[in-house]
Amino acid sequence: GSATVSILNGSYLKPNTPKNTGRQKAASLDKTRQADGDSAEDMNPQPVTLTSDQLCTTFPYHLIFDRKLRLRQFGRTMARLSPVPLYTGLLVTSVFHVLFPRISFTVENILQFTNSIYILGVGPSPSGKQNGGAAESGLSLKGQMIWFAESEMMLFIGSPRLQSLTEMKRMNIYMSDIPLYDVTREMVLLYQQRNAEIDITKKLDETTAELKRTSRELALEKQLTDRLLYQMLPAKVADQLKLGMKVEAEKFDQVTVLFSDIVEFTSIAAACSPLDVVNMLNNLYHKFDVQTNEHGVYKVETIGDAYMVVSGVPEVTTTHAQNVADFALTMTRLARSVLTPDSGKPIKIRVGVHTGPVVAGVVGVKMPRYCLFGDTVNTASRMESHGVPARIHVSLSCFK
Repeated sequence: GSATVSILNGSYLKPNTPKNTGRQKAASLDKTRQADGDSAEDMNPQPVTLTSDQLCTTFPYHLIFDRKLRLRQFGRTMARLSPVPLYTGLLVTSVFHVLFPRISFTVENILQFTNSIYILGVGPSPSGKQNGGAAESGLSLKGQMIWFAESEMMLFIGSPRLQSLTEMKRMNIYMSDIPLYDVTREMVLLYQQRNAEIDITKKLDETTAELKRTSRELALEKQLTDRLLYQMLPAKVADQLKLGMKVEAEKFDQVTVLFSDIVEFTSIAAACSPLDVVNMLNNLYHKFDVQTNEHGVYKVETIGDAYMVVSGVPEVTTTHAQNVADFALTMTRLARSVLTPDSGKPIKIRVGVHTGPVVAGVVGVKMPRYCLFGDTVNTASRMESHGVPARIHVSLSCFK
């Protein structure tokens, strides 16, 4: 038969007395063992006993109390962590309260739920009731209630409910306070590892979001940079430079070059403030720049009041002369809409146009510029300087 063991101050109850049938079977078994050479001590082993100190050390989170809920024994770690000093005879409900199941802390209620997992809160009940009322924010124990009817003692054996090292630090619990056989160690470490993985994932998400934001900003800055680059250089040349390619100088057999300047610009600049002159030029050149795309011409540069465009470079076209001629007519019309700061009269410009061969290429490294070279450029400049105000001076080659 099985022996019922009651743990209290190192004492044990004797095994239950078996029935006659059990005695006969035991006697028959004893004779068999004696025949096999077993000693009487081997056939009747004495129960293994533990002292109270050994029990308190082996199960550091156990409690033993009687039917009147008076404390009889407790684990060493339990005594250290309790906010109230523990001693034999202390009323258990003055220190511990049942969080789960939702019952009053009495032996009768516990006996009705002996197969349940019990969670005990350590410390005064937050709601002043024995069942805890609300969730426990301090130390709590999870374990099992075992009733020993012979001695009328209730044994609670459990372990602290912990999830992280932060909780252990807050409750002043060390890893050495948790027995090696208790899975709480693995749970805490697993929870800590999970938190670390969550933190890493969160940081990765934040880094990813930051990279996406930076990528969008870089894309916007790239668009602005490309737009500025395409304003300084032809699109074909700018794309080659972006790819790190060397832009070789090219010769173009037939292009049309235009020069223009403001009539009596020196007198206007002398009579006005520098700021007024700049605003006047900016207003005039802005109107010209908008029309360059409309007429398919490329703005080469502006020097003071001189404005230079070309068609047929770097994209070859057979309508280069017509493109420049149309643009020249538009220029003279737009110039009349801009007034001089000194007199308030419309601006007059001279325009010179010539057609011929040129050599074009990128000059400079720090501030590269797309420049044109050849007699065609010089001739177009001379056509402008010898022209008539508010008129377009066209060379014979351009006219043909």
